[in-house]
Amino acid sequence: MVAACINEAFPMSVSALETSHGRLPLAAAPAARGLGVEVASTFALAHPAWEALARTGCVTPYQQFGWVESYFRHVEAPEGAEPALVILRNAAAEPVMLLPLAVTPTRFGRVARFIGGKHANFHMPLLGADAGRLTAADIASALRQTARIAGIDLYHFMHQPLDWEGIKNPMALLGGQASPSAGYKTALEADGEAMLHARLSKDRRRKMRQKEAKLAAMGAVRYHKPASDDEARALLDRFLAQKAERFSTQGIDDPFAGPQVRAFLDEITTRRDAGGQPILRFHALMLDERPVAIFGGVDDGKRFSGVITAFDGDEEIARTTPGETLLMMMVKDCCARGLATFDLGVGEARYKMAICDATEPLIDTLVPVTVKGRLLAAGMGAGTLGKRIVKQTAVGRAALGFFRKMKARG
Repeated sequence: MVAACINEAFPMSVSALETSHGRLPLAAAPAARGLGVEVASTFALAHPAWEALARTGCVTPYQQFGWVESYFRHVEAPEGAEPALVILRNAAAEPVMLLPLAVTPTRFGRVARFIGGKHANFHMPLLGADAGRLTAADIASALRQTARIAGIDLYHFMHQPLDWEGIKNPMALLGGQASPSAGYKTALEADGEAMLHARLSKDRRRKMRQKEAKLAAMGAVRYHKPASDDEARALLDRFLAQKAERFSTQGIDDPFAGPQVRAFLDEITTRRDAGGQPILRFHALMLDERPVAIFGGVDDGKRFSGVITAFDGDEEIARTTPGETLLMMMVKDCCARGLATFDLGVGEARYKMAICDATEPLIDTLVPVTVKGRLLAAGMGAGTLGKRIVKQTAVGRAALGFFRKMKARG
């Protein structure tokens, strides 16, 4: 349904939108300002604009080309999704913004989302230098035209930060409601040791030293970053095994269990980013030659974003909280490398609050385009509100924990 690459100028005005899914009156589009919209259905067609924005604009690690292309090919395409890579250009034909979307057919209509799903903590467009001049009307007009081209009933934009390292997210101009969970981050300092000393209480530091001593009594403890693809793959295999065991005991469906997600993780473990580094970078706490805690993240040289984490299920080892020890080592490493921000992704967890002193508000936005889209949006909006109540209230969290325990018991 999506043409290989369709280029249209924003119209002076639009009275209604025609799609195969119905006709819905629309407000007038903005006067032509030299903006144009393209919808590319292949990554090859979108790649030049993507690279241009990566060189001069704002691109989160989750929207870098390698991550998005790998995820779509391994995970979303096999599920029947089609890419809709939306490029907004200025009068000089320079890319201003790029929306990497996947259009998925459902029983009730076609839904467009950012590529990456729940495996990407944050979803944003790629932004050029002129993106700050975009208005809500500009973006709405581009979405309407994209919907006409790609046959979209509803846009569902999840986990959108209001800004990224001080750069405003233009998609927030469309409004939305708070996501079920927020992100957790902290600003880094030059001296990681001094930063952690000031951040952690005296009692917390004492307890950590005691636990580290107990772990050291079991063998040689060291911080490890893989030096080869084989080492990285070995850590990925160990992570998947640790995570599967953990989810099973907690009664949680394993989001990494499917072969498609595993193939994606395997590829980005060795696929290089623009700087020549693996897209997914692993960190481990080793006990002799045994990885007792593993962390994987994406790193653009300015901000480290945590993606996956797991620790050894052995009770004696787990009591020493190796994951927390590894986390502190990683913070020191990021400080030493001059990174500005350290984040641990989306979702509530005690270990995140130990080091992250700031939450990152996120919004979910539903943009219906057709009558079908309006009906879909009503149900999805209620679902998002329900998830937020469960995750943000003591009663909701207790109920969720109870059901998970029942599920684990079988």
